[in-house]
Amino acid sequence: MIDIANVVLRIAKDAVISTYSDCEFTSDNPESISHFPTVSVVEIDNSTYIPSLDNTYEENHTSVAFDICVYTNKTAGKKSQAKAIMNLIDTAMIKAGFIRYTVQELPNIDRSIYRLGGRYKAVVSAPYTDAKGNTVHDIYRR
Repeated sequence: MIDIANVVLRIAKDAVISTYSDCEFTSDNPESISHFPTVSVVEIDNSTYIPSLDNTYEENHTSVAFDICVYTNKTAGKKSQAKAIMNLIDTAMIKAGFIRYTVQELPNIDRSIYRLGGRYKAVVSAPYTDAKGNTVHDIYRR
């Protein structure tokens, strides 16, 4: 299995942290939130990309999808804050090679919390080492 969950979490965090230094990040669907704003980045699909299979029995590419949720609870402006954070993440995800399938307001049990969710998909290559010795993945819009 080709795993880029930590890479995607880093993309989101790097996009947001300079503007919202108090923002927390998680790779889980939180049951409760104790700090705001919070961003969750959860991999919801990781499946073999069938068109690139060959007879080596190794996965060359995988199709991935991520749900990214922004949680805010400001008394005034929580919707604006969530949209501003999501916009930063959206720009970074598109630049990284992902396709946005949706961004929408999501219901939350606690109505004092505003939740905005986005779904992003891509095809990712198996890891390889670049000229600088870093392990990297190519991300393709498919």
